[in-house]
Amino acid sequence: MTVPAPAGNAKKLIASRQMRGSNHDEGITMRLRLMLATSALLVACSGERTRAADAPPEPEKVVGEGVLAVLPMHVASRIPLIEVRVGTSEPLNFVVDTGFEVNVLDVDVARRLKLPLGSQTKEDAPGGAVATFQLPPQQLRLADRQVQNVSFTAIPVAGLGGLLGRPVAGILGHFFLTRLVVELDFRAERMRLLDPRAWQYRGAGQVLPVRIVDDQVLVDCELEMPGRKKLVAAYKLDTGSFDVAGLALNYVRKERVIGPGIQEVVCTGVGAGGKTEARRFRAQAFRIGPLSIERPVLGYVVEARGFENRPFAGTVSMSILRLGRLVLDYQRRRIILEPAASAKHTEDLSGLILVSPPPDFSKVVVAQVLPGSAADDAGLKAGDELLRIDDAEPRLESARGMFESAKPRKVRYRRDNQKGSVTLLPRPYPPR
Repeated sequence: MTVPAPAGNAKKLIASRQMRGSNHDEGITMRLRLMLATSALLVACSGERTRAADAPPEPEKVVGEGVLAVLPMHVASRIPLIEVRVGTSEPLNFVVDTGFEVNVLDVDVARRLKLPLGSQTKEDAPGGAVATFQLPPQQLRLADRQVQNVSFTAIPVAGLGGLLGRPVAGILGHFFLTRLVVELDFRAERMRLLDPRAWQYRGAGQVLPVRIVDDQVLVDCELEMPGRKKLVAAYKLDTGSFDVAGLALNYVRKERVIGPGIQEVVCTGVGAGGKTEARRFRAQAFRIGPLSIERPVLGYVVEARGFENRPFAGTVSMSILRLGRLVLDYQRRRIILEPAASAKHTEDLSGLILVSPPPDFSKVVVAQVLPGSAADDAGLKAGDELLRIDDAEPRLESARGMFESAKPRKVRYRRDNQKGSVTLLPRPYPPR
């Protein structure tokens, strides 16, 4: 889940990523955002800065009806990634993150590419302070398109790789996405860059108006709690977080979202600056435009150095957005959602928060076991390395997928150099 960070001034970098936590930080919560181990997000923020203009691809190179480029997109554990070259670099994995205000390059990657970092500043972030650097404008290459003068902030984001099972070098955030129309087709795993002057939408999707406040894209969503009236409020659009939605603590309190009989699960997480604390609970329903999930698990952060409170209700994230095709048309102050007929919402039934450590991302390790979950009942513990699930040697994405089924799983693991095995009986948690 993602942790919502407080909105701030237009030049604030807010990141918190499942890892961008149920509240998505505003930037990676549980995204970069923060690694909230409840989906685990990553959240990082940067202070006042001069915003450099991100130059859009040149319109004369249009290859179709306003189509500037078509890029392969990998959806890793529900988070969209594309390959980007920075200057003359090799292809680098970048998260496409609508919830991160600025573009980000990992500080160690910036050093390896010998980019001048400039002066260092310390910024508050969920869990503590984080060091940030402002880079000079860079040239990017996306597929066969060159994009000039793209502004970047350098902060540590390589830790996101453990959440996604592959290296992560940076984030394409709002400052880049606002220059073009961007189509994210999660089922086809494809991203299209479209010229806003030449492209026109002709599909059957639902057009949703958005408000852009301090470089944060807000869209109305509907939350329904058992026995309560439906709550319609503005949520920040966040493709950098795993969850369905993450609520701001002040919104949870103001609307008294957690009523009698609502079971909550306590989670701990790690933000860009240190530990955070969150809660998970099950709602009656959550909806954005034509997309709806019944009985979803949502979350909110209760302590993250002030980043748990926001001027909007929370964040709406990839577990629901991936059920359709998403078009970002910010210049017309709208997004478009096309539901995918075959898309179906699934959720983890194990209670395991899994990561895959660098450098080769070949191992699957338990980062956290939710108390009272199926994994807790089976006796698995944080630090266990999963060796086999049934007869398969797991990778991070395959392991997460197997635990979205209610089928009993035989799990073999290594703990303190000793091997063991348990039978895990997956079940919804919190209970439906």
